[in-house]
Amino acid sequence: MNWIAQQDDLQSIMEGVLGCLTLNKEKARKAIAKSIDRYKLDSIKDTQHLFEYFQGNEKYHQVKTAHGVPEWLTLMYQRGEISVVIPRLISIPRNVFFSQVEDLESPSSFECATSLRQVVYGILTSTCTQGGQIEETYREKRSVKSVHVYPAKGTQSLQDIPLLDKYLRKRIILDTLKKTDRNVDLSADAEFFTAIITYCLENSNPKLNEHHARALICCFLVMNVKFESLLSRTEDRSEKWEPLCQHHDQEYDIHVIHAFAQFQACFLAALDLNQLLLCPFPNLNPARVIHGTFLHNVFVQLTTSISPKPVIEDLFDGNQCFLDMFSKMESAVLGPRVLYSRASESLN
Repeated sequence: MNWIAQQDDLQSIMEGVLGCLTLNKEKARKAIAKSIDRYKLDSIKDTQHLFEYFQGNEKYHQVKTAHGVPEWLTLMYQRGEISVVIPRLISIPRNVFFSQVEDLESPSSFECATSLRQVVYGILTSTCTQGGQIEETYREKRSVKSVHVYPAKGTQSLQDIPLLDKYLRKRIILDTLKKTDRNVDLSADAEFFTAIITYCLENSNPKLNEHHARALICCFLVMNVKFESLLSRTEDRSEKWEPLCQHHDQEYDIHVIHAFAQFQACFLAALDLNQLLLCPFPNLNPARVIHGTFLHNVFVQLTTSISPKPVIEDLFDGNQCFLDMFSKMESAVLGPRVLYSRASESLN
């Protein structure tokens, strides 16, 4: 996802994929081109792409809404603004999770986000006649198991979501993430991200620690800057950060990988809830805030250093703008046990 997000156009993406093949390149080229062509709507007015078509002023005249599914949710699904999991769960109460790269001897990385998904299930089943439980299927050790999960009670009705005030919808998410107000002034995307970290620290098994949290905060800041969506006035540091984003033939610690896989499960469940509530928080792009190799490498640096402070300062070249932002996010997650208790101390 990170690689695709950095490409200029579909042609460069296709050539990059074909460059990895040694056999049947032309056959693969035709298959990719055919798939791309299927996403064009040449026969419908003058619109060429699905995104443009569904973003038009006229509503899609062939909307077919299933029983109990509001039209706004159907339209969001057609525009690609909501996870495919959400409308599917309304008709089929089953959620199958494909295994991530994780420690096979530990519980599935998806288990830590169960209470988040229960709120999603509660909203989705609020207007459905079948109600009842949702069957979840995921890895257990080296096998597969299915469990039945009860939707959360007392959730908002699916039909009422568009009528809710934005503040109330944000409050539902923060309460679900059990995020306490630490009176830290953060942008909406940073507030959402730190709330997910806080939830993951509390619900992960095995537990994530402060170094995991710090690595995630660093990743959020670095990836946002790399994609020019945060702190755009600062100079480009991509060359300094690039080695941390690359594999250098080192051995990866599966326990570290599993920890961040748990965060990713929480992150995706939180995105589903945010989308279902009409995005009171920014709809974060996973490819622009999470980079597995970067997370692993920074975490290793933090754990092998006598103190995390010099690691953070070196990562951001002592830039006060970055350190202030890091300090705020760290405070939002860890409270008074912060690396920088005051911004002025960060360079001492």
